[in-house]
Amino acid sequence: MLRSLRIVFVVFCVLLASYAVAASTPVTIQPAAGNFGNQYVGKQYSPIAFTVTNTSSSDVSMSAFSFTGPFRWRDGLAPSRLSPGASLTVSAQFWPTTTGPATGQLTLQFTNGLPNVVISLSGTGLATTAAVSYSAKELSFSSTTVGSSTSQNLTVTNTGHSSLSVIGALITPSVFSFSQSFPFTLAPGASKTLSVTYSPVLPGTQHGTMSFTFNSLDFSGVGLTGTANPATALTVATTSPIPGAATRNALYSYALSAAGGTPPYSWSLTSGSLPLGLSLTSQGVVTGTVSKSANNSTFTVRVTDAHFRSATANISLAVEPVATAHCSNISWNITGTSSPEIPMDQLGTGTYLGYEGGLYLSGSNTMPESHLQAGINLADQIVPLDANGNPSSTGKYVLLSLGTSTTYNEFERFLEYADHEPTLNPSLVIVEGAQPNEALDTLLGTSGKDFWNNLYNWSFPEAGVTPEQVVAVWIEPEDAHPPGPFPSDMEQMHTEMRTLIPNLLVRFPNLKILYLSSRAYAGYANPVKVVTEPYSYDQAYALQAVMNDQLNGDPALNFNPAAGPVVAPWLAWADYKWGNGMTAHNGVVWSCADFRSDGYHVFGVGEDKVSGILMNFFKSDPTAAPWFYVPSN
Repeated sequence: MLRSLRIVFVVFCVLLASYAVAASTPVTIQPAAGNFGNQYVGKQYSPIAFTVTNTSSSDVSMSAFSFTGPFRWRDGLAPSRLSPGASLTVSAQFWPTTTGPATGQLTLQFTNGLPNVVISLSGTGLATTAAVSYSAKELSFSSTTVGSSTSQNLTVTNTGHSSLSVIGALITPSVFSFSQSFPFTLAPGASKTLSVTYSPVLPGTQHGTMSFTFNSLDFSGVGLTGTANPATALTVATTSPIPGAATRNALYSYALSAAGGTPPYSWSLTSGSLPLGLSLTSQGVVTGTVSKSANNSTFTVRVTDAHFRSATANISLAVEPVATAHCSNISWNITGTSSPEIPMDQLGTGTYLGYEGGLYLSGSNTMPESHLQAGINLADQIVPLDANGNPSSTGKYVLLSLGTSTTYNEFERFLEYADHEPTLNPSLVIVEGAQPNEALDTLLGTSGKDFWNNLYNWSFPEAGVTPEQVVAVWIEPEDAHPPGPFPSDMEQMHTEMRTLIPNLLVRFPNLKILYLSSRAYAGYANPVKVVTEPYSYDQAYALQAVMNDQLNGDPALNFNPAAGPVVAPWLAWADYKWGNGMTAHNGVVWSCADFRSDGYHVFGVGEDKVSGILMNFFKSDPTAAPWFYVPSN
């Protein structure tokens, strides 16, 4: 009898302990499990984001997470601390390598004796015998006059043995376009010919990419190159549709552009109608407040020059629904004035609150020749490396991104274009290192190790590379907690960059080049954050300052072994993309429709704009093209 009572007591204690553990789990997980359904082997699909919410009245710390089975980390940060009611996400992707059902687990580990949370993952791998080929690796458009268009055919062929559905296509920058409705299906051996058009708005050479998506294959595409000559005869240079959509119930202003002829120009509407609420001024500005009932429209404009020569063009303008962002903030003024902020690369030797413009020294946008040549020499030294960082003909080298959620979003779209782009160097591996909340003050703080650990533990291994193979970094930095208005915000960020840059060379010993980028316009943000405008404008001055530190021979940023110990990579601007809202800057405007509903994070067409800027830079800059780009000719 006593033995029976002891057994009952032990069982009771075990059950009580199990109940206590279950009851002490202080988080909820949504969704509770991840079923990825059917996915084709070798094709990249969207991840499932698991939201972890702290339901207790005290802080909870997630120390780590791990995966089993053919499932991979996509994003998420550990260790992470959650205050009561706070949430974070950990995203997983299914990467089947074989056909048939697959299962696995995502395990979240917590500190202070809290039990692990195990999330079940499942999916089914499918196989396809479809394959795709293109009639060219790259389409080259030569000698096209600004304001005119040239077209070429691109043939897409299913060279496999099962049907292939072509879901859609992306193309960047906007001077390239295509005419084709999607989706369409290609039977085995069948082909489809598309017309791709180049319509330049500025003279010079531009590079881009066209990427296709499929039902059963990973995305792939072709390179694009166009060379434009200045217009002599009068022409309307604005492309259609206008590359800045309007938003209902918001202000709008877009200046049409002309080329050739003899200024000044005069504009008029000859047929069709603008979206309700907008009108066309004689100076060529489409302006007004977009009506709540406005719709997309197509209209014809005429431009007339000083000698009464004229040209016409049909133009369309898209209208987006009413948004929660502050879409009427189509431009931003210098704080306390009615003077608009002028892009730093247009300011020259002029000043912003006492600070000179220009990307480089003395208000210039031109890199000093000696610095450029040093960068070219370093680019020529980039060769494939093995996992230990030693030269190897079978090795790889890495271009890494760094930045916050804005950078992450932009670079994700860039990767959609760059992955499987046939004109990129086959030794190049591009790794997304940007992560949400990866601000400079965080990277340099006590929690910075968590972001670096994510790179070391997840990003690099899943890309099949190591930190020793990183040769170039592209950074679009941000300080999440600027101490005050300009210049204190810029000065703090300048100091942080001076600290970060030498640290990068320690982490990536073969790093040769660090490219700097400003962020885009942030005036539409809602809610307004401390890091929106004018901070987004201000932060470029921190990049200018650290750039000029190196140009002035600061030993704390020295890259040249002939000048002393090498403690930093070579620095250069990749792009200055900030433009004052709907005021064109280097042919680009930032409309409210280019951003997510918060008006802050670039999205959709806005991501395409950034991708186009980056692709053009990496394919054309003499310090990047040698190791990035392999022209088809």
